[in-house]
Amino acid sequence: MGGCVGGARARRLEAVPRGGLLNTDWSLERVTASAGEFHGRELPAGRTVWSVDVPAAAAVLGSRQDASLLDADECARQGLEVVRRRSGGGLVLLRPGEHAWIDVVIGRDDPWWSDDVSSSSWWLGEAWCRAVASLGVDGASVHRGRLESDEWGRQVCFAAIGPGEVVDAAGAKVVGISQRRAGGTARFQCTVFRHWSATDHAAILAAPPAGSLGARVRCVDRAPGDIVDAVLGALRSL
Repeated sequence: MGGCVGGARARRLEAVPRGGLLNTDWSLERVTASAGEFHGRELPAGRTVWSVDVPAAAAVLGSRQDASLLDADECARQGLEVVRRRSGGGLVLLRPGEHAWIDVVIGRDDPWWSDDVSSSSWWLGEAWCRAVASLGVDGASVHRGRLESDEWGRQVCFAAIGPGEVVDAAGAKVVGISQRRAGGTARFQCTVFRHWSATDHAAILAAPPAGSLGARVRCVDRAPGDIVDAVLGALRSL
């Protein structure tokens, strides 16, 4: 793991971006839609930041996960919409007001584009480090290693830590980032939790792993609008 910005990377951040795009050229669109509707949305041609307000609770599976992972009866009892996103990673349980969901989209001609998928979200993790620092999370860093996961992590997104994601000084996950690429566009789907419950996640799994999830998640108890403003400001300051 490394700091938010350092060494050669810091020098690159000071450079003039290639391709003529300015780092201030980020547009924000606030969207209210169900998780299913929004995950199916077509990607824009250029830089975009989407702030997504989900009016109903949803259990969102990663692209390689099957609905058999979930307890269908429990999901129905809780009124959860079951959705599979097109980006990777594990299950994310979304409830209105308990998270901030922000998607960042870039095209192949963007200065921040990288063909190396393993490191392609590091720059975004750096922006999130600045954002969460402004919201009171000290010592945040970008995970630059391989995926760190166990049996829980193979099922639940925030139980694993992937490249580009942000952790606090104790190693708890603060920002989850999954990525989808389509043609010449990359969509980074980011989630920060204001409230996160291991018990709630375990309750909707068909076969929860043995053991405890433990203290793997760091919540950011700020209004979703404050989180959106913080990351947008951080993107514009890179």
